[in-house]
Amino acid sequence: MEDTSKYCRVGVGYPFWEISNKNFDIYCALKKEYAEKCDTSDSESIWEYSDLEDQKDYAGFIAIVFAAIYLESEAYTYLATNLTDSYVKTHLEKLDPLSKWVVGIELITGKSLPKDGQAYEHCKRLFKFRNMLAHHKSKPMEWDAEKMAKLIEQDEQEFDDAVMSSNLAVRELAKIVGELHDGLGKPLSFVEPSPLTSKSTQTIISVA
Repeated sequence: MEDTSKYCRVGVGYPFWEISNKNFDIYCALKKEYAEKCDTSDSESIWEYSDLEDQKDYAGFIAIVFAAIYLESEAYTYLATNLTDSYVKTHLEKLDPLSKWVVGIELITGKSLPKDGQAYEHCKRLFKFRNMLAHHKSKPMEWDAEKMAKLIEQDEQEFDDAVMSSNLAVRELAKIVGELHDGLGKPLSFVEPSPLTSKSTQTIISVA
């Protein structure tokens, strides 16, 4: 009989996903409310609903950061459980989080995480934006009103894409890893692996 004691570990990873997922739901609800109430062509309306937009953005930041923390934490748990802590600390610790998943899945299952799939693309976007937040750099001010408006619009779209990816990265990774690794030591076991059945993600457009 296989020794299952190695699969028992102490950690707090899953609450990170709960925090991210709940704030993703809040973000989606506030995004809808803001779109319904605020006339973005009217400066007075924008000012009136600025607090609502702030609350939406705060929820989005939390969703992004905690999704990234969760996936990084779960990557370590997955690798250490299946390969031992000492192996991970010696050979894999310095890899970026996404590379840990790519390398770890192949080492453990002998199968590859598809780099042209949704899980990889959403994870790449999530970690890229998380790193931008963690190492934030300001941009030069555009004094041309039209250019400034375009810059703001681009930043808002990039942020919204990152929030969407924060949820889909976890769900899509759970889905694909569940297909590649079946049995003890499988990661992301408590995550709903089918994002399109989630109430919050039914209208999300997949990464092209």
